[in-house]
Amino acid sequence: MYDGRKTKFTNYNDGIPIYFNTVPYYFYNNVFNDKTGPASGTWADSPDKYGSAVFRNNVFYSADGNYPAGMPDDPARILADPLFVDPGKAPSAGPSGVLSGATVWDGYKLQEGSPLVDKGKYVPQLGDGDFYGTPLYYCI
Repeated sequence: MYDGRKTKFTNYNDGIPIYFNTVPYYFYNNVFNDKTGPASGTWADSPDKYGSAVFRNNVFYSADGNYPAGMPDDPARILADPLFVDPGKAPSAGPSGVLSGATVWDGYKLQEGSPLVDKGKYVPQLGDGDFYGTPLYYCI
């Protein structure tokens, strides 16, 4: 999550190394969750300004419903609230009473009915489980 009124997530750079204009780099299955709404310049000024980047099955959510024209081209993009359980949740204590920073990610689990369920792109090189260790149905 980020604040689109304060964060410049990405932008085209005339000085981008040739490497990034010739060799593909991939953005698969990400959630770009703008909790406020984009400001001018949050994204590049045009979707063709991302060099050889490949975007697939990403979520682009803006809390205010505004989406700038320069967002990356992603033919399988989702423009919907991901329905996280409790984003920004504070860490909780484990059985020993010690706070665990890892528990902050629990707030980013998906609620039942999330538009993200079963919408990710399967990437075999990334293993057979999701971030939380849940087996991927493609791998069962």
